[in-house]
Amino acid sequence: MKKKLNGMRHIVSCLNPKFWKIMKLTIVLMIFGMVQVSATSYSQNVKLNLKRGQNTLQHVFNEIEKQSTFTIFYQDDLVNLQKEVNQELNGDLSEVLDKALEGTGLTYKINDKLIIILEETPTAASQQDVQKVIRGKVIGVDGESLPGVNVFIEGSTNGTITNIDGEYEITVSGNDQNIVFSFIGFQTQTIALSGRTQIDITLVEESIGLDEIVAVGYGVQKKSDLTGAVASIKSDKLNKVAVSNPAEALQGRMAGVSITAIGGAPGAGMDIKIRGASTLNDNDPLVIIDNVPGSMYMLNPADIESVEVLKDGAAAAIYGTEAANGVILITTKKGKEGKLSVDFSAKWASQQQTSELNMANTEQYMQIANAMYDNNPNESKPKYLTVPHYYDTDWLGAVFRKAPMQEYNVNFKGGTEHAQYYVSAGWLDQEGTIIGTDFQKANLRSKIDFSGDWLAGGINISYNETDQDNRSLSIKESYEILPLVPIYDDSREDGFGYPNTDELGMPANNNPVGREHFVDSQYRDEYLTANGYLTFDITKGLNFRFEAGLNNSNRHSFSHNPSYNINDKEEVFYPSVWEQRYNWREININNILTYDKTFGKHKIGLMAGYITKKSTTDYVDASITGFKNEYSAELNDDGDAVLITDEVPTGFLDEMFNTLNAGMDGTKDVGGTRTTYTRASIVGRLNYSYNDRYLIQATVRRDGSSKFGPDSRYGTFPSVALGWRMSEEGFMQNIEVLSNLKLRASYGILGNEGSLGLYRYLPLMSSYTHEFGAYSQGRGETVWTGTISRDLENREYRWEKTATMNIGVDFGFFNNKLSGGVNYYDNTTSDMLVNKPIPPSAGLKTPTVNFGEMVNSGVELELTYQNNIGDFNYSVFGALSTTKNEVTKMGNEDESIPGAALNYSEHYAHQTKVGYALGSYWLYQMDGIFQNEQEVLAHTNSEGDVIQPEAKPGDIRFKDIDDDGALTPDDKVFSGVGIPRYNFSFSIDASYKSFDLSILMHGAGGHKIYNGNRYYYESMRTNRNMFASTINAWTPDNTNTDIPRAVIGDPSQNSRESTRFLEDGDFMRIKNIQLGYTLPQNLTQRIKINKARVYVSGQNLFTFTKYSGQDPEIGRSDVWSPGLDTALYPISKMYIVGVQMSF
Repeated sequence: MKKKLNGMRHIVSCLNPKFWKIMKLTIVLMIFGMVQVSATSYSQNVKLNLKRGQNTLQHVFNEIEKQSTFTIFYQDDLVNLQKEVNQELNGDLSEVLDKALEGTGLTYKINDKLIIILEETPTAASQQDVQKVIRGKVIGVDGESLPGVNVFIEGSTNGTITNIDGEYEITVSGNDQNIVFSFIGFQTQTIALSGRTQIDITLVEESIGLDEIVAVGYGVQKKSDLTGAVASIKSDKLNKVAVSNPAEALQGRMAGVSITAIGGAPGAGMDIKIRGASTLNDNDPLVIIDNVPGSMYMLNPADIESVEVLKDGAAAAIYGTEAANGVILITTKKGKEGKLSVDFSAKWASQQQTSELNMANTEQYMQIANAMYDNNPNESKPKYLTVPHYYDTDWLGAVFRKAPMQEYNVNFKGGTEHAQYYVSAGWLDQEGTIIGTDFQKANLRSKIDFSGDWLAGGINISYNETDQDNRSLSIKESYEILPLVPIYDDSREDGFGYPNTDELGMPANNNPVGREHFVDSQYRDEYLTANGYLTFDITKGLNFRFEAGLNNSNRHSFSHNPSYNINDKEEVFYPSVWEQRYNWREININNILTYDKTFGKHKIGLMAGYITKKSTTDYVDASITGFKNEYSAELNDDGDAVLITDEVPTGFLDEMFNTLNAGMDGTKDVGGTRTTYTRASIVGRLNYSYNDRYLIQATVRRDGSSKFGPDSRYGTFPSVALGWRMSEEGFMQNIEVLSNLKLRASYGILGNEGSLGLYRYLPLMSSYTHEFGAYSQGRGETVWTGTISRDLENREYRWEKTATMNIGVDFGFFNNKLSGGVNYYDNTTSDMLVNKPIPPSAGLKTPTVNFGEMVNSGVELELTYQNNIGDFNYSVFGALSTTKNEVTKMGNEDESIPGAALNYSEHYAHQTKVGYALGSYWLYQMDGIFQNEQEVLAHTNSEGDVIQPEAKPGDIRFKDIDDDGALTPDDKVFSGVGIPRYNFSFSIDASYKSFDLSILMHGAGGHKIYNGNRYYYESMRTNRNMFASTINAWTPDNTNTDIPRAVIGDPSQNSRESTRFLEDGDFMRIKNIQLGYTLPQNLTQRIKINKARVYVSGQNLFTFTKYSGQDPEIGRSDVWSPGLDTALYPISKMYIVGVQMSF
């Protein structure tokens, strides 16, 4: 809480005549600076005639005022009025003044009818040569000295701290620098040197962070006035990590915001969930960039100024139908008043896998594979297991690699009081840790803002381009292919080795290195955004803002391959080329009227707006393959005509030609379509506060969307929030340790239309040219296109709605050195779009209806402590959030929706059911391993029936849950969830003189991971390559193991979906460590650099977990199978060196 000041005596004591003279001159100088109107033309027309004689400056000034309409202002202690002027002063005004002031060290400025006499400014060269000592004292508003205050030259590392008496001493170069005074708990002040050698200042206490301005929907608010749940982070935190996607930089920075990479490929997308999954369908949050919807993926992280996340209904309801999954508001950097400044940064990194899977080598594989066939006499041992082998290929070593990354960013900014500019450019080049997965990203941005008395505006244009080499090889096949196979084989026609399936019976696999060599797959996205705004100050407090934004994405996908053979069973006989051109365009227009008024202790803010959006898509794709079909008819033995189809190579003159025209005579396939989507919205918001203590906010938005039928096209989404700043009450003033205490509560309804297709309410028609939907006439040589509608019309589709309730407390202690917040939330999503099963005999697709319901609830805690000990400054942040998810209604009460299948459609670990979390585990229960035949016979139900009569010693014993004497799907029971029940993070930011250190850790717990890789490579059911751990499989001589016997075909179904593959998913990861050093200014200024910093950093260096797989941080884009780990692109650890410079 701020201390109160008693009396006005300090102000009154200053009101003496000298004070008024100084104020008069100061006001005149301010007027001169603001008006900025030249009087050159008038002054050139004024002719003066002063006779030679005993003239003084006083006489010259008097004559100028007498012979013209100018008035002269000067400071008494600056001008010697008695200085003699012996020259003859004739000519225009400028000539007279130049002669009169010659040799006095004075100059002048002419503005309108004013002449201001000023001290002449030294040249830049002379300033740089001047070294001077600045001294002073820093006190608080109570007059007490402040020890430990940071005092430094702006834009440099030249600094000191005040002593026990609040005194300081610092050496500076030149007179045009600024001195910054900074101290925890007080407002930072920047003071211009202006030639002074003694600067005493008074620092004013502040409540840390409470006056910070944060972005909210269609506006900004002081943090102290927020009533909704809003998390905020500034650019200095985001720039600590090296990422291509800005979303990854938010990881671990906010409670209730879960961010996981969907694999570790360069340019990979991010799975972002705010307060858990709110629907069975699209869970992506809405992203707003500079007030207009945009792509976070395409944004350059270096251009971000701040990020705010709106988590509850009160904060997000202003965005209506798109806000059910939360809203991310991004504000980009802009220009600042002042001379041109340049910031440059560069970083170089080396990447490698965080961990590797341990696959069997040739010796290990031969041992376990032979044992598999020896344990199943019904299967014949293939020939390759009976002959010697001379290769021991490390396929993972051939596919995975250490990869470099480099990134460069530069920006230019500056401007005047009324116009500022910001221009930036960035380039990222990142190779993947898997061969053939390279990524480049280029960014350009130009931002101009201007302001006048009643009009302000700006334009913001950015161009972003990504180029990506798509992975052609299969990660799964890289694990499966046998080490017996060489990478290269000169005896093969194409030079690459592959399994000898036909002669030796090896399992068929593509050579992953060969596939990457022959298949070229590329993706490019050219993304342009342009938005501009104009604001009009109509009257005091009343403002109108018009904003228009364009997002345009041109995407080009391409692939080409010649004919090749890297697999006995899948030879590619013909070259082919495929291309797709896709355009997505979106136009957003905002019309916002705001009114703010303060009267007495009342503050009111009103906002009303009309928002429109239109988006279109237009794509075409085409492929051509180097063959054509030739049809003929032959009579069979019964005399019936039979259609004969022959494939004839044709089209490509050279198989390495990679254009569509190169194969014009081949088989063509062409497709394309276009869509249009529109939405119109009316929004309104009321903010009211009384005495800065009692706060209320109410919002409402009504949306109309073309996605819905005419019977239910519109939806209304209201919210209300209340706040009470208890710390401002009189009865709280005596609690000295308490700085801030605010209670908040909110309720709102949010909408979600992302789950619905653009034309889903209509019975769409589909056309086919293959046997499943086409038909033929005559003998069948010609296929005729068939068209059918399998959808039911539904004009009553509605928005999914999420009712959100939030109760929160914001607090601060010790002048907000310790601050934080606690939130409890409960979100209920109703009218979820779910499938309604119908009989297959209907001949229709399963209809989707608004019927489902799901609940998310949890608690969020954030704590920050910041302080300093002398030159050592530090800040500690911690966050903890919990999530409880439950599906409460589906299409049918007993409906069960399976998650992703392993091994095609026979292995489902996840089921979504009413009463349980989304994508919960439903598994058979492993109950040890049978050690002998007696244990097999002893495993019975209550009636004495043997449950697994076909089992053998070494097989897994499973529980018969329903006691029916057999293992059936009814024995699969709830076994946990893949959604973390809690997430946490912890960070430290510290600095000591020129050194700085930051550490970020995050983790999750309370969930399970289904290790699908163990199912594939530890089940020993097929003869693909396996984990080296299978050497520890059960044998009569090796019974102390949890791996069952090795047996081909798995006759006892040891690899069925069970708790055998379920593991604890808890983990903690050191996400980032960065150590930096800022070079001394006396070194950098010699080469015209204001500031230079170098740093080293490491990302994803250490992970603490019991999980046996590659990475416990599983990122998946689908909600049906959370926690499923199978053949994912592994996350990388990085070692980074970087430099940052300012000019």
